[in-house]
This record gives sequence, C-alpha cells and structure tokens, in this order.
Amino acid sequence: MPPTNKQQFVSCRDMGYAAAMVFKKPSSFKGLSIELAADELEWSQVAQAFSENQVSMGLPPVKYKEVSPHLFWLISEDLWNIIMFYRNKGYEANMAQCKALFPGLTTFKEFLKNTKWGDPSCTYESLSEAELIKIK
Repeated sequence: MPPTNKQQFVSCRDMGYAAAMVFKKPSSFKGLSIELAADELEWSQVAQAFSENQVSMGLPPVKYKEVSPHLFWLISEDLWNIIMFYRNKGYEANMAQCKALFPGLTTFKEFLKNTKWGDPSCTYESLSEAELIKIK
C-alpha cells in the first residue's frame, strides 16, 4: 500500500460493542446506516505502531515497504481485488460520527497493547484468553 494511503480499523470486540449499543438504544439508531471504524491510520503509521510494540518486547522493529500489487495477482485474483480496493478506495466511515455514537472504541495502538501483540511468549491459544480492558 502507498505509505500515505489511510486505512480504517475496527476490532471484532468493538463490532460487538456497537451492536450491543444499537440493541440497547434502538430508537437512537433507527434509519441509520453506519460504516463502523475505530481508528484511521496511514500505512506508514500502521508499520510504526507494530514496530513500537515489537521493540518494547525486545523484538526487531517493523520496517514499512511498499511492494507492487501485482505480486498479489500471482497469489490469488481475489486477494488482488481486495488489495486494489484498499489501494484505490478503502473504507469511508465517518470517524467523528463513530466516536460520538460509540465512545470508547479501541484505537489500533490499544488493540496491539490489549492483545499483547509482539509478546513472544503469547500463542494463538493464549490470545483467545487474553484479559482485555473493559469498555466503559
């Protein structure tokens, strides 16, 4: 991805939180169609967030590198189509609206911290048991 292209992120946990809020206050959301996102970062910022987290755990830093999208065509046409969507359009959630409607959404850096990303002692299995910070 080009380093200054922005990508929006939302965790599965926040999707559940947003759904719960809609069920809790259905009249507040009647007739709304909401594209949900909790954070928006340039790809170079994504790499920096991964890098900071990994370095804090004693692992080597992540270095951003843009590669040709044609590489993905060799792997899978479907994957290439996904990559081209992110390169050319991406998601377009209204970040201010999301933050107002669903306070406490998880930023990308918080997600990395909460899931103990970069901790070499964590396994896929331990991630599912990770203690996460409660959303207020």
